[in-house]
Amino acid sequence: MPPTPSSEIPSQRPFRELLPTYICAPFGNGLFDAILIIVPLYALTLGATPSQIGLLVGARYFMPLFFGIHGGAMIDRFGAKRIAVTFGFITLGLVPLYPLMVWFPALLTLQLMVGMTTSFSWIGIQTTIIHQTGGSTTYLGRFTFCQQIGATTAPIFAGAMWDLTGVWGTFLFIAGWTICFIVSASYIKSPHKAPAVTRLRARLTDILPKPSDYWNTFALMAIPAVALAMAVTVVRHTTTPIQASFYVVYLDQLGMPGTIIGSMVALVEITNGIGPLFSGYLTKRFSPHWLLIIFSIIAIFLISITPLLGGVIVLLGAIQIVRGLIQGSIQPIFMSTIAQAVSAEIQGRSVGLRTTMNRLGALTVPVAMGYVVEAVGIEKGFYYTGAFLIFLLLIIGVVARRTKLFGPFRLTPKT
Repeated sequence: MPPTPSSEIPSQRPFRELLPTYICAPFGNGLFDAILIIVPLYALTLGATPSQIGLLVGARYFMPLFFGIHGGAMIDRFGAKRIAVTFGFITLGLVPLYPLMVWFPALLTLQLMVGMTTSFSWIGIQTTIIHQTGGSTTYLGRFTFCQQIGATTAPIFAGAMWDLTGVWGTFLFIAGWTICFIVSASYIKSPHKAPAVTRLRARLTDILPKPSDYWNTFALMAIPAVALAMAVTVVRHTTTPIQASFYVVYLDQLGMPGTIIGSMVALVEITNGIGPLFSGYLTKRFSPHWLLIIFSIIAIFLISITPLLGGVIVLLGAIQIVRGLIQGSIQPIFMSTIAQAVSAEIQGRSVGLRTTMNRLGALTVPVAMGYVVEAVGIEKGFYYTGAFLIFLLLIIGVVARRTKLFGPFRLTPKT
């Protein structure tokens, strides 16, 4: 395939210019995870029911599902750094309000708002690293490694603050975490070949969602590489909500203590951070498109065979490590595949589209699997859901193979 405008941006950047973005990554990604853990704990102190807890968790994903593309469009208009910092300040103003929200509808509304502001900030930072590196898989792998540090440490620190300081201390800690994000983002230098900002001052029509932005963004899926990456990402990202729901439930039914269950989840998070460091090596030897399909099939297969492991901790841990490495290694490949297929002027929209697709899979599959589990039991629920998801990926692979646009799986080594 011919080089695209995005791939013309130099990928060799001095480390000192990328350092603020790398530092910003764990604070941006960790902010999402810290709130995701603490808000349900806070709701429990208010006497929230299980259904209300579920609504609060889902609310974090609801707004990015519908407004992720809008956030990407604003980034393309106003600039990635500007949007990241602006919505970082808005998040900073909203987080201290959590302890004041003692009425559930008010708490749910705040959760919807914070879900949107943190998502827009994070889309801004992801777009920034793409502009800085031209979608280089190696650099995006390092960025993903840094963001995973936040995903691993932020819930631990937030949980410790909850135990030590209670409600107010914890949300003030999260506010401090947000300040770290804003400060590090403010030091980011936009590359000289980043697209020019089309709006210096915001008008009301610029900050409201536009149907044309959505049509133009979904039209990106007419590009074969984008269509394949989006189709795969919807299916692949289902492993995370499955793990957060039925995987945890199944281990609990086996009588495993919470410490062991938490350790199993932690193994994936840790190895998710190590896997991206191998992304550049893999894409130099194998077609990135086939890596996305094959590694996604393996990841789904590994979580769907959980009941076959018989509750043996060593086997469960080994599978989690392998799955984490596989999932982590293809995360930067998703980003680079899409980034190198579209022009620099619409990178924000492409990141917003990927965010929308991620949320679509995360919201729909757990609900569908819940009905399957109710009908056939949790063990067969794993098998049936896994088989269906793998079947979808095989269809994607067959279609990709017949289009003959993505080449062979193994690349010819450069001499």
